[in-house]
Amino acid sequence: MMQAYCGRTLVFFGDSLMKEMADAHMCLLQKYDNSPDFVAPTKVKKAASLCAKFLNKADGCEVRVCHVRSPASSKTLFLGKLGVFFKASTLLVMNIGVHVHSPSQYARILEYFSLKWKSRARSKHELPQLVWAESQAQHFPNVGGEYSLRAYRRAQREGCKLFNYVAFNETSIHVINWRNRMANKAMQALGVPILPLWELTVSASPWEHVGMHKHACKDPASVLNPSCFGDCTHHCQPGLPDVSCTLLYQFLRKTPVNS
Repeated sequence: MMQAYCGRTLVFFGDSLMKEMADAHMCLLQKYDNSPDFVAPTKVKKAASLCAKFLNKADGCEVRVCHVRSPASSKTLFLGKLGVFFKASTLLVMNIGVHVHSPSQYARILEYFSLKWKSRARSKHELPQLVWAESQAQHFPNVGGEYSLRAYRRAQREGCKLFNYVAFNETSIHVINWRNRMANKAMQALGVPILPLWELTVSASPWEHVGMHKHACKDPASVLNPSCFGDCTHHCQPGLPDVSCTLLYQFLRKTPVNS
């Protein structure tokens, strides 16, 4: 498996769900790391990121895995923030959809990103290999399972809910999945491959989410506090984030570093 990642810098840009993917990849690669000078995750100030380096001395393979936080407001995708990683050997995996709750705002973000990406490509700047990760499904107890303050408070009482396909026809599911409908169209126009995560996560069990487990609370003294529950966005690890490792690994097996 290490060979598929050899010479790569894997950069996961986005929200906390992208950090889950980065964490899962760090755990995966640590199993193949046989270097006594393993480099623990460190901050890269210029890019506001967290990186770890892995080395397999048997075949000389070195891999870096980084998570770069997207702005919480996500008004724009600042490509300049990623400039330090803009190399042909970098695989950039991106998604910021969960931060955006308005289709009109998301349309502006995607348009801005497309224009900037095309501009950099025309100017013959070195670009990383880009993979767009689909926005993952959430399982809050409301129509569509999406986060809202009301849904969060309800989840504190009732927990996360399984997505009910019977309650929706194909058209309504298409509407609920508006983020991916918009982003996939934009990425296909750019020729960017898409990591299919929505179908993977929409049918997941509610128990995959940390909000269904008492160990989701960082402070053991607050286990009985209702605010410890209600997280129907993030997943337990090991769990679904590890499946994303498999999907990306299959993609890398078919894709040379400098393609």
